[in-house]
Amino acid sequence: MTLTELINGLDIIETSGDLSLEVDTIVYDSRKARQGALFVCIEGFVTDGHQYALQAQRQAGPDEQVNENDFRYPGPSPRSKETSIRLLADTCEAAVRAVKPGSREEMETLVDRLIDEPMMSGELDESQLTFADLRTVRSVFLQVLQGVHHPRIVYPEPAKPEAPAQDASPQGHIL
Repeated sequence: MTLTELINGLDIIETSGDLSLEVDTIVYDSRKARQGALFVCIEGFVTDGHQYALQAQRQAGPDEQVNENDFRYPGPSPRSKETSIRLLADTCEAAVRAVKPGSREEMETLVDRLIDEPMMSGELDESQLTFADLRTVRSVFLQVLQGVHHPRIVYPEPAKPEAPAQDASPQGHIL
């Protein structure tokens, strides 16, 4: 079914892009997005699917210019500390799984960026989180994520034991 057929009869305000694309499945998990899948953003308590729309598009489609603002969720920002912390935790955990930072420093940089971006964009303005809260959140996230997703040491393959030299003399039994 094409996108045109799929949206036929829906009250769509605006469309962009090629609506003749074939859709063979609908997914709400950005990790399952692929060519032919329609990613649907769903607002949730823990996280908002809109924050993964850009990732899903890049994962599933050809290299195109993508306007990140097209994937921003226009709805309300988190209003409680708990909801904000869960949103940050889910975002950081998903990013660490996807990026697989190779060192603690890389993980710190990633977590810092994922906490700073929503804070600087005003997404956490109504959350009642203080800077002290965010420092604590960062510290706890790094401790947990480092423990769960630490880089694994790559060990060399063990050397294969050499076969013992065969003695040319006849083997006998000693009584």
